[in-house]
Amino acid sequence: MKHYFIFTVIALAISFATGCKKDDSTPENTKKDIPHKENIAYYKTDVNDVSAYKVLVDQTVAEYNILLAAVDKLPQYPKDKYKYARQDYAWTEGKRISNELLQNYNNKKSNIDVALAKKTYEDLYQYGIVYAHIELMARQAEVYRKQYPTNTEIENLIKATFDGLYTTQEGNEHFIKSTNEEIVANYNKIINIVNKLKS
Repeated sequence: MKHYFIFTVIALAISFATGCKKDDSTPENTKKDIPHKENIAYYKTDVNDVSAYKVLVDQTVAEYNILLAAVDKLPQYPKDKYKYARQDYAWTEGKRISNELLQNYNNKKSNIDVALAKKTYEDLYQYGIVYAHIELMARQAEVYRKQYPTNTEIENLIKATFDGLYTTQEGNEHFIKSTNEEIVANYNKIINIVNKLKS
């Protein structure tokens, strides 16, 4: 089951990172729409024992590492443009917090209690997984903006979306819910614009 999860995560991350780069060697492929980004899943809250949390942490670490690799494959946005400096700060902080969480977890893993295992999983999911998804969207949005530099709709959506202000939020019902309703929704609006422009 664990191997299946990791394989699925790998496939999803690769799909996100390469989904917009269609093979345009045939006319049929050039007509395909770029897929929308799915909502980011909530972290699990129905867990009660340490061993289950350890499995979740391991799965989250595997997914996080794959997302990091996907981010690195996309060019960095210009930090002096729009509100990208704030987004970069949020992304940098997310990586720092995630690294500290993992270091602390690995040091205490053998004798970890439920409370710390729970906090490690939930924080790593938010600061690692969700922040990485947002960074992926920001970088991909900038790729689209460069492809269509005169399109003000894409530009305005980037300005309104990738500002790093989400760092003040936490939890499923606040942070992840609002990320889906605002950031993912606006990113998908950019996808809609790009699909119309390329059709």
